[in-house]
Amino acid sequence: ARARDWLAQAADRATKLGSPEQALVLGEQALAITPAGEERAAILQGAARAAIDALKRDEQIAYLQEVVTILGGVGDVDAEMAAMGALATALGDQDRVDELRLVVEQMQGRLHTTSDDLAHAEYEQALCYVRFFDSDLDGSLAALDRSLAHYEAAGAWDRFHKALGNRANVLAGLGRHRESITLRRGMLAIATEENDLRTAALVLVGLALEAEEWVQAYDQSLEAAALARRGGCGGPEMTALANAAEFSVEIGAWSTADELLADLESRSGLPQQLSDAVSLDAALLAAYRGDQAGARAAMARVSEATSKSPNTTILAWYRRVRSVLLLLEGDLTGAFDEAIGAVEAEAVSGPNSFIAAAFAGRAALWLRDPDRARQALSRMPAEDKRWHLAARRALEAGVAALEGRARDAATVLDSVLAGRLAAGDPFTHALITLDAAAVLADELMPEGVIAAARSYLTELGAEALLARLTLADVRT
Repeated sequence: ARARDWLAQAADRATKLGSPEQALVLGEQALAITPAGEERAAILQGAARAAIDALKRDEQIAYLQEVVTILGGVGDVDAEMAAMGALATALGDQDRVDELRLVVEQMQGRLHTTSDDLAHAEYEQALCYVRFFDSDLDGSLAALDRSLAHYEAAGAWDRFHKALGNRANVLAGLGRHRESITLRRGMLAIATEENDLRTAALVLVGLALEAEEWVQAYDQSLEAAALARRGGCGGPEMTALANAAEFSVEIGAWSTADELLADLESRSGLPQQLSDAVSLDAALLAAYRGDQAGARAAMARVSEATSKSPNTTILAWYRRVRSVLLLLEGDLTGAFDEAIGAVEAEAVSGPNSFIAAAFAGRAALWLRDPDRARQALSRMPAEDKRWHLAARRALEAGVAALEGRARDAATVLDSVLAGRLAAGDPFTHALITLDAAAVLADELMPEGVIAAARSYLTELGAEALLARLTLADVRT
């Protein structure tokens, strides 16, 4: 018993010191000499916490499932419901929907036997995941609001913070971005004050998706990764790095993207979802470089867990990247259809919807198809971030040019392009230059933008986009 207690305490201390791998080893040693009982359940719960930070997601689920079994055998409904809630959260975070539904059904069957606030909070948070996977975001939000009230009554602050983060995500999906950002900023201030590195890192990951500009999103992702690394939070760190890699592609920081992707690929035991994220980022980078074979090979490495994900955000992300590959291969109609499919797959205003709609518009402008361009414009979620406003204005100008109002369009595009350079966004400047070249006569093109785009893309090594400049056959 003394050995078990010592190992459990050492595991807990290793977790607090940011060493999840060591905590997991110590926890497993404690489990080896604790064959049964509530003591084993407590050690399993600690091992599950360490497993998620050590990127051992299957082990996390197995530990939590055993906890539920043990506590169910003891007959403590409240403790069993709390354990089921932790299991449901883990299953929801990993998109294991069928298993999640079974757990929620079991929780619902026990709910009438307890008035415990924590038990009810866990059920409502588990229910929010089910509603999310059913694309019922309003229902998901309502369940989260109920869970937060119960968590607060129970004083379960770690779980309260998890539910609050989920609420911010759902608000963003509903298009309530200002509310989502305000909530996240409040969470970040509190997490910083309490030195809660995990929560701070996760909040920054979310704020990066709400950033005004790509460069800001990139910076916040790297900051999130650094905070998570300090706290030994492997899952948030890897997610932040994968996001930073994607953002570095979108801002033209391709040498940094190479370094980030190489770092991620070198990590042993990377969970499938993160491995797929690396492959999608690599595919996007290869496509822009004109390496069609490399892009296709990277996409082929993406598992069905992502390409057919029940998580609409992940599915939209996959289809959005596919649309870019098709666009740069010259299949403009296919690119448009895939981008629209990405918009339709996601929530009202998820993190991929606007980008996908912008690329659908790009494909339509390159096709010189005003009907498709108007369709893409109508599918753009209503957002007022600077990058989004620039993309919307550029597409509106493109539609105007295709409708015969070319001079008005040229004036708007000149303003948008100047704004992208002023914002330190030369990559989007180059993309919008290509859009302008597709719909404007040479004499209406803003002065110097073709030469600037050609010089920038040449230095970057963006062979696919340079080929499009040549195809546009405009003068420098």
